[in-house]
Amino acid sequence: GELGAKGLHLLTNVAGTYLDEPVFEPFWQYADDRGLLIYLHPTVPEPSKSLEPHALGIAMGFFADTNLSVARLAYSGVFARYPNIRWVISHLGGTLPFMLPRLDSYWRQFPAANERCPQAPTSYIKSLVFDTASAHRPAIVCARDTFGLDRLVYGSDYPHVPGGSGPYLEALEVLDLSGDERAAVLHGRADRLLAGEKV
Repeated sequence: GELGAKGLHLLTNVAGTYLDEPVFEPFWQYADDRGLLIYLHPTVPEPSKSLEPHALGIAMGFFADTNLSVARLAYSGVFARYPNIRWVISHLGGTLPFMLPRLDSYWRQFPAANERCPQAPTSYIKSLVFDTASAHRPAIVCARDTFGLDRLVYGSDYPHVPGGSGPYLEALEVLDLSGDERAAVLHGRADRLLAGEKV
């Protein structure tokens, strides 16, 4: 409140505690009351011993933790209970586009998966916004086809951009965007989110 902040950046777990744990409920209520914008970026899953070799914590673990964190937020009912929070999920949602049918399938099969999640997880996840921080063109197409173009916002992964932001911009060419669509993805949607809108 003192700074007039509209949102914040969170990691997918906080020292091994995932964001759906009860300790975070007062924060989610605070964020929902203010319609905060929350940018969710991965960190290494916990426990992470199996990811220590070969830089697998970053290469594989980051996407795994995005999947895990978003699925837990959906199944636990955080998305349902706090609908005013405006979410942006990094890196096209990890590998969530491949996993949505599984999440809905197990939501239908197991009571423990749906007792706090009134609707199928996909209905909440598809209402989130996903940044395009990927240079892998097939992944960008898959995210567009899964979530919809109106759920994508440009992401550069800045300042962690070893190869510069050029590849992230060039990869978007695969979407063959019109002028208006390109403007919406590159800055229009971000402008609206940062202005306090829900998109």
